[in-house]
Amino acid sequence: ATLVDIMRSQAERCFRSSIDAPNPERLNVTVRVRLNRDGSLAEPPVSTDAGRIRSSGDPFWLVAEERALAAIIDCSPYRLPAEQYSQWRLMDVTFRNDIF
Repeated sequence: ATLVDIMRSQAERCFRSSIDAPNPERLNVTVRVRLNRDGSLAEPPVSTDAGRIRSSGDPFWLVAEERALAAIIDCSPYRLPAEQYSQWRLMDVTFRNDIF
């Protein structure tokens, strides 16, 4: 598993999927996460898709984005290999709503 996979598996414990929304496969959200060495958040997570999500006007995508951001916050701190900190201190994590 990659470092992103490890991070995603920990965050998905707190993620509420939008699988019941119309066309959940279109509701993927990528979140940029900056972490401290102890696995805590160095700053609030940011949706890299925010502009597209807002301009789409899709209320289901907005909810998916909110849920992805909340999952990153709620599941912090993350347990990742300390010796690889330089590789995971800044990560983009994609939440897919069609695979739950």
